[in-house]
Parts: sequence; structure tokens; C-alpha cells
Amino acid sequence: MLRFINSNVELVCRVDDKTSTVFPRAKVYNSAGVLQATVSLSHVADGVYSGTWAGSASTGEYKVEYAIFKDNGFTTLSTPSYNFVVEDILLTESINTIKTNVDTVDTVVDAVKLKTDTIDWTDVTFIKDVEGGMWHRTGTQIKMYKSDNVTLVATFDLKKSDGIAAGESDDVYKRVRV
Repeated sequence: MLRFINSNVELVCRVDDKTSTVFPRAKVYNSAGVLQATVSLSHVADGVYSGTWAGSASTGEYKVEYAIFKDNGFTTLSTPSYNFVVEDILLTESINTIKTNVDTVDTVVDAVKLKTDTIDWTDVTFIKDVEGGMWHRTGTQIKMYKSDNVTLVATFDLKKSDGIAAGESDDVYKRVRV
């Protein structure tokens, strides 16, 4: 059962033989197993009993255990034919909070889209290709390949600090795309 935080939760159980002479009680536990509420249920009609739990201010999973008693002091469990019934409840944010959160996410998505629409994706692809593949220096050049190590992406001339081509044993000062 899905319910919203800070709202009443109707707890309902039904006794199979439709009797109105038993006394059901519901215990509500949080996900850590800590008792949050004990609710006595009243007979509504045809063996249906109902009570209201005030809910919680905390989101999360809750478990409701229903027990049927012979007396209104809740000291003697009813006959074995009335088994314990367990129900799970999930408390979530109010619908207005959810809508506000969705609106906020939409605003952020729109802002990100606006920024990414200005990206030149060919530049991104080039960087990915250069960084993902093999580099090979031959003489005064370096050749860069895609990740398949076959497809040439770019060739650069290698230069020393004086602008002259850098040989195999020279320190490279800059590269110039060919």
C-alpha cells in the first residue's frame, strides 16, 4: 500500500466468518522493527474492522501486524483460525513535494541541455580518438590512431625549442598538426 507522509492511514482487516465479537489490533513497525503505533480496530460491518494510524513524518517502509483477540483488553488471542495478517505500507513524499522535485529536475535537465547544445561534438570525438588509441613516433613525426590502432586520426610534426624538427633523440618542445 502506498501512502503519503503526514497523512492518516486507514488500517483494515477482515475476519473470515464475518463475526463482530472479536477485537482486532494493529501494530505498525518501521523498517528497523521499532514499534511506531498500536491501533485498536472497530467493527464496521460483516467482519470488517477499521482503525486509523496517524502516519509518520518519515518516508520509508512500514509493516503492519494485525492480531485478533477474544477480549477488549487484548490479553487472549482468538482461536487459531484467526491468523496474524501482515501488510506492508510505503510512505512517500506528498504529491506536491514530488511535483516540486520533478519540476526542479526538469529545470536542471533544461539547463544542462542548454549547455551541452553548444558543444562541438566533433572535437569531443577527436579527443576520444586521440586518447583511446595508439601513438607512434616515426622520425620527426608522431602519428595518433583510433582505439582500433589502425585508423589514423592525426599526424603531428615534432619541433625542438628553436622550431627545428626534433629527431628521435631530441627533446620535443611542441607539436604542429600536419
